[in-house]
Amino acid sequence: MQIRSIFPFFPEAKALIVVKPSDTDLDWEILVRSAQGIVNTESPQIYVEATPHDTHWRTFYEQHYGFTVEKTLTDREFLQAFSAAFKGYTLTDPRVIQTTNLAATLAGLEHWLPVHPRHEALIKKTGLPLKQDFRGKFADDVQAAAWAVDNLLPHCTRKMMATQCVHRDYWVAKGQKLRDYLVYNRVFQIDLGTNRKHLAERDLHYKILAAMEPPAVQLGWHCVRDQEKEWIAEAAQKGVFSLCTTGSGNLTIHGAVPQQKADYSQNHINPKSVSVDQDKVYVTFYLTDGDAIWAMQNLQSDNWLHPNRGEMPFGWGFLPSLWFMAPGILEYYYSTKKSGDYFISPSSGAGYTYSHMLPNSELYLKESWELMQHTAQICGNMVNWNTYEWWREVENDPAIEREQKLLAGAPGLVCGLGGSPYAKSYPHGRCPKVHSVFIANSGMDNSIDIMNLVNEIPNRPLFLFLFVQINRGSFDAVWQDYQKLKMQPQIEIVNMDAFMHGLKKAADRNWVKPNLYDQTPALRDRHLVQPGIANFNIAARMLLELHEVINLKQPERLERLDKGGWQELAAREATTMGKDWNAFLNHFEKGGLVRPEEESNAAAYFAFYVVWALMRGAILSRGIYANNRKKCLEDFEKEFAASLPIAPFRKLWKVWENWETAPHSIELVRGILADIKAHLPALQAVVTSE
Repeated sequence: MQIRSIFPFFPEAKALIVVKPSDTDLDWEILVRSAQGIVNTESPQIYVEATPHDTHWRTFYEQHYGFTVEKTLTDREFLQAFSAAFKGYTLTDPRVIQTTNLAATLAGLEHWLPVHPRHEALIKKTGLPLKQDFRGKFADDVQAAAWAVDNLLPHCTRKMMATQCVHRDYWVAKGQKLRDYLVYNRVFQIDLGTNRKHLAERDLHYKILAAMEPPAVQLGWHCVRDQEKEWIAEAAQKGVFSLCTTGSGNLTIHGAVPQQKADYSQNHINPKSVSVDQDKVYVTFYLTDGDAIWAMQNLQSDNWLHPNRGEMPFGWGFLPSLWFMAPGILEYYYSTKKSGDYFISPSSGAGYTYSHMLPNSELYLKESWELMQHTAQICGNMVNWNTYEWWREVENDPAIEREQKLLAGAPGLVCGLGGSPYAKSYPHGRCPKVHSVFIANSGMDNSIDIMNLVNEIPNRPLFLFLFVQINRGSFDAVWQDYQKLKMQPQIEIVNMDAFMHGLKKAADRNWVKPNLYDQTPALRDRHLVQPGIANFNIAARMLLELHEVINLKQPERLERLDKGGWQELAAREATTMGKDWNAFLNHFEKGGLVRPEEESNAAAYFAFYVVWALMRGAILSRGIYANNRKKCLEDFEKEFAASLPIAPFRKLWKVWENWETAPHSIELVRGILADIKAHLPALQAVVTSE
């Protein structure tokens, strides 16, 4: 199995030395976690116990595997006790935070500790020599990254790479726990912008991806300057899949827990026992951030600890790669599983990727299916995004057919973390694929939305798949929904295998239509028209605001572009971002995400997503589902050409299509926005009159 060969085979751990951190300072944490990786390279023994979840796993390993704690040390005692394992230290430059990544990479290559200057005096007490001093060496983070690509990358593993965000004011940069694993595996660690705003950095990122030897994996998580779907897509195109491992600590110990079972099992329903009532509504729930190892480590955001877990049919996403990455964690979940719990492969099989973009997609899918079988997960979530061209899931029939062929042993597949009853599903064939109808969130009465769908869609039998957004309290919200829904005789809550087998039987009897749901006026109004008008109105306000910002002089223009939540429109609806206007205008309050030389790229990028949100809202207001970028322009022209000129919209689409080759300036963006603004009142009158 080639995917398995990407990851290390750890010697078995037994006796642990527990290290208790004394400081929450990020630079100190990077030092300690890197030191853990260096020491564990010789023998997996250092376990950093920083959270209650760390204590949970250490206790489980003691009880279930016979692990012992040899001693407990403070982090300072640890560094002194194991100073012989370290061959020196590197000084980082506090002015150029990227040097932290360079120093951590050198920790893996040379076993030099990455040291912030304020910690140097303490490290000197260990007698370690200074081996590298990055102070004053680089003008900025990009120059530091370019040096690292030329001088460090050639010596690192070609099977793994890692993004470690350097923007300390934002949450993504707080996840430093992974450093032990990166150091152990000699992984190149860097932070580079990967989307169209940061073309110079993206070119460097492409060099790193080109140096990988697929199949390869991208670790860590995207920086705050990028969108998740962009980061995943850029890697996928180069044959690299991803694992969300930000905040995932002690993987050099979790990976050294002995594998107790070659194969797991769970009680899949016998297809022959599944009956379908033509008058019923079948509902299945599925909670996941299963591609994220941190979600496996923090007990699914503690939802696994709910006292009523197992008392209702409920799907849990579990990364099948836990089978070799953290077999003890996998064993825990199986050993505590209850009758209603059902395990489902999350996101994209072995990891998180968009298989329609992978040049080695067949290998990836085949090996994902092998891992799914080892972990007894026969149902799977397979996502495919491309936010440059599609708003929701990519409607790529050949890619779906490839998934259905290579995962043909599955009863069915799901997708759609961004649910809509209008998104395309594939209910027929040996392996149906179903898009979620909506996302169930904590703090909501999801049973009301389910009953609305039941009343709006006359199809029977009716099959409704719901993603459950992972948050603390998510399972409790669904448990409350379950108490209400089980009182409805026409509704049956089932696990995903029963759901899919029932769907196949209904399809065989021609009870299910290709589009899955009748598009009734009530459904159209609540899921297209109403949200369309709401999103249009917010997007119109955003367009006026962006036009005003673009007309400012420097430095205020760059500051307003930098702080606003414009880039979030690549992944979130305008209504979501605009519900608190002040929060939208100051979404990135600390700034520092757009460099002056990137301003014109950022302006064009922001303008595109604001205008696309405006157009999608207008199209939806006419009861037309809007997903593909090019079709959105066609539908917009068809519906609204009589009300306003389409030329400025076409012009912006050309900017997007020719991004790499045609220059775009502030003046160009200003002109496009001015033209659209001039005709906005006429468009508003048409949209809001419907």
